[in-house]
Amino acid sequence: MTVEGGRRAARIELGGIEEVKEHVRDARTGALLEQCLQDLQYGGRVVRRSPGFTCVVVLTLALGMPARRATRVDPLITLRTE
Repeated sequence: MTVEGGRRAARIELGGIEEVKEHVRDARTGALLEQCLQDLQYGGRVVRRSPGFTCVVVLTLALGMPARRATRVDPLITLRTE
């Protein structure tokens, strides 16, 4: 078998170079932490890119979450009054 034929057979058996690289990255220790750090960095870039949208989202959550909590009816109170 020639060198090129051997490479071709290895690629077919292992699934290609990029697939092997991805598998090795996933198997590495610390890959999860590295991925989370990359996600946080991306989120920071998006926030800096559109500060108006970020402000609207933060205000909506800041006002909506307490409003939802204030309007919640406690199930135990409704059971006692029946």
